[in-house]
Amino acid sequence: QQYLKENPSVTLFTVGRKARDFFKRRGIPVRADWANLFPDVTFESVQKIGQETINVFTKEKYKRVDILYNEFKSVIQQELTLETLLPIKPEKVEDNGNTSYGNGEFLFEPDMSSLLEVLMPKYVNIEIQRILLESFSAEMAARRGAMEAATKNANEMIAKLTLDFNRARQAAITTEIAEIVGGAEALS
Repeated sequence: QQYLKENPSVTLFTVGRKARDFFKRRGIPVRADWANLFPDVTFESVQKIGQETINVFTKEKYKRVDILYNEFKSVIQQELTLETLLPIKPEKVEDNGNTSYGNGEFLFEPDMSSLLEVLMPKYVNIEIQRILLESFSAEMAARRGAMEAATKNANEMIAKLTLDFNRARQAAITTEIAEIVGGAEALS
């Protein structure tokens, strides 16, 4: 929601039922959604998302494509992450303390546009698949954590209720013994 406040003129694509329903309930338009991808994320479905992403960026001339997802850090830590998928930013190259972006002259075989035409979809698809798998791993880790907490709470509740039940049973036995002793004294 914070990202939407800062960037009001975005086009949303959602992956997963929860994301689709979240924006639908708030009346925020979603251009495309892929609701039933999980748990079996196939490369064919990733390619459909990738193709739609590339079309928006190249044919409709969007400035950039950002992806917001849950990054899997560890079983106990997931982090909301915003990454720019397109345009691809060159990585800094460190060489003897000098930082460059590889702006030297390069010879491309075949030409650079043909190479980019083949490599861009592969890059986008691999990144989308990585992000989807990380998000799914983060969700499974969060579910596992919730189940462990629920199990711990249930075990604590069982122990407390068992103790309460045993105290109540002991009180009933003590009352019964007192009544028997009181009745026996009354008869004698």
